[in-house]
Amino acid sequence: MTEVIVDLLFGWVGYLVRVLPQVTVRWDGVAVFVVALIIFSGMLHGCLKWFLAAMQAKAAGDAKPWKVRSTLALVALILVMFWAGISMIGVAHQTAWLVTDDRPLFGTALKTDWQPSSVNNLKQIALGVHNYHDVYRSLPVNGVVSKEASRHSWVTLMLPYLNYYAEGLDLSRAWNDPVNARFFRSPLPELINLEFRTAPVTNEGGFGLNHYAGNRHVLEQEGRTTLSAISDGTSNTLLVGEVHRRFVPWGSPSNCRDPIQGINTGPAGFGGPPNRRGALFVLADGSTRLVADDVDPAVLQALATPAGGERATE
Repeated sequence: MTEVIVDLLFGWVGYLVRVLPQVTVRWDGVAVFVVALIIFSGMLHGCLKWFLAAMQAKAAGDAKPWKVRSTLALVALILVMFWAGISMIGVAHQTAWLVTDDRPLFGTALKTDWQPSSVNNLKQIALGVHNYHDVYRSLPVNGVVSKEASRHSWVTLMLPYLNYYAEGLDLSRAWNDPVNARFFRSPLPELINLEFRTAPVTNEGGFGLNHYAGNRHVLEQEGRTTLSAISDGTSNTLLVGEVHRRFVPWGSPSNCRDPIQGINTGPAGFGGPPNRRGALFVLADGSTRLVADDVDPAVLQALATPAGGERATE
């Protein structure tokens, strides 16, 4: 909240520092403005001086001449009102843009030197999955399971392969256990889809959310899956895709969904920004693909299952 207040009060300073060096002054335009302002002020002063004299003559009172400084004050007021009007028009346009755009409105917790697109995020995730596979000869499984319950998501297992190191993380305890909770309160930039303008990045408990989910047919198996076991082909099997509602913390074992339910058909399925009319996925081979809302259900099932033997062509 403090950062928002500071930005509102002093954010314009940084804006001027960035913009003013790029401004090119057209001195011929400045000269025309100055001449026009002088002529306007002179005409306004003459009119007001005449009007005041006429009113005083009718009132038969003591004559008080209209002063130049009064005209200058009135001109200054007119200019301020004109600039205020222009500013209000800009505010109205900016507000309309913020409301209708799909990219995140609030992202102060994610200030970085780069603003990744959803495609870049998915490729980073796929790279992490492949690096994990190179080390363990299997894909990360969703839900590190103990005798009691599932403890962690597939994201947790591949943290080191996204260049995150959680020293002290106890996989024998649940992701939101007090011992582990501190690790999961940070949103991960690779898991935040900046093409959603107003999507939250943390939940009510302060845990970082995930704007993507794994394909449950690949990452939610009882046994660990290998890339070689994907008999339908890694280029024909969905790995991770965009979700548009019901975001869950990235540490939760609820980070997998079923693509067969359809695209943008319900809050528990996969979906992208409204203007996309589909959802972006990264496939098991690391390539990305847009799966449209109206994709043939048979094709979607073929893409979702790793060893179903279906044809994944439209």
